[in-house]
Amino acid sequence: MATKYVCNGALCACDQGTAPGKLDVKSQSKIFVQEKLMATEDDITFKSSFFGNCKLKKNDPCAPLIKTKWENPAANVYVGNKKASLESSELICTVGGKIKITDSLQTGSKIVIFDNYTP
Repeated sequence: MATKYVCNGALCACDQGTAPGKLDVKSQSKIFVQEKLMATEDDITFKSSFFGNCKLKKNDPCAPLIKTKWENPAANVYVGNKKASLESSELICTVGGKIKITDSLQTGSKIVIFDNYTP
């Protein structure tokens, strides 16, 4: 199976959460994969509802505490000085959960557009 790169809006799941979340790419604004911003190891924010309720916090709403970059990013694909995130990358929440990519949103071969993309 070919390596897939992570795109803005990628679906993620925390093993201690009750719902999926969507990655929000904020680390860069110039490199796109299939018309979506490419995520980097520095993208650690999620859109709106995070991951539902946290099993480790007695089902209180999930509010992930993330202090590290994505683990296992691309070894040779950089966006500036940041490594590209891959579908196999993982993120650790300091509450105790492990966040994984469940759908990178890369649907075909990697077609990269650099700078000033307008759909």
